Amino acid sequence: MQTCAALTEARNGLRVVRLVAGDPFSDDAVVKETLAVAKTVVPFDVVQSSARGAPRRLPPRLQ
Repeated sequence: MQTCAALTEARNGLRVVRLVAGDPFSDDAVVKETLAVAKTVVPFDVVQSSARGAPRRLPPRLQ
């Protein structure tokens, strides 16, 4: 899903999840997407995942 489409869905009230294997900030594309979302009013969280792909701990807002 492109960043623009994901932002549109989020603005429409849907929860959008972007899964990235490993450290999300080691991928330049993910960093660019994060910076683009940060410039909007759409709230977001970056959640570090474990090697198995499951989040270590969800932020309270997402539980």
